[in-house]
Amino acid sequence: MSTADYKRILQGEEPEASAALVAEAKRVADELVSARDLGSEAGKAQVRAVFDEVRQIEALWSTREEQRQKQALHRLHLLKPRVLYRGARSPGLKPLVDWVTNAAAVVLAEKDSNKQKAAFRRLVEFAEAVVAFYRARQEAGVRSGRR
Repeated sequence: MSTADYKRILQGEEPEASAALVAEAKRVADELVSARDLGSEAGKAQVRAVFDEVRQIEALWSTREEQRQKQALHRLHLLKPRVLYRGARSPGLKPLVDWVTNAAAVVLAEKDSNKQKAAFRRLVEFAEAVVAFYRARQEAGVRSGRR
C-alpha cells in the first residue's frame, strides 16, 4: 500500500474510509491466519501483543492530562521498533507489522492535533478489526478441523 492509501483510510471521508479500513483489516487478518508461525499459542500472543500496545497508547492519549498525551506520542514513536522486533520473532506478523508501522508514520506526520488524534483512533479501530477477523477465522478453522 502507498502512503496515500494509508491516508485515505486514516484521514479519509466517511463512509469510504471505514469501508476501506474494514476491507484492509480483513486482508491483513487473512494473511495472519495463513502464516504457519501464527497458528501456535505463541503466535496468537504476538498478534495480541501488538494490539495491546496500541490500546495502551490509546489509554494514555484519551486523558486530558497533557503529560500523559505527550507520553502517548512518545510511545507511538516507539511502536515501530517494538512491532518490528515482534515481527522478527514471528515472521508471519509481517502484514500487521507493515500496516501498523506505516499507519503510525502517517499519524505522526499529521501536524493538527485533532486530526492526529482522529487518525490514531482509526489505527486503533484497524487493530481491533484485525484481531476480530483473525480470531473469527481461527475459530472457524478449529471448528472445521483445519488449523
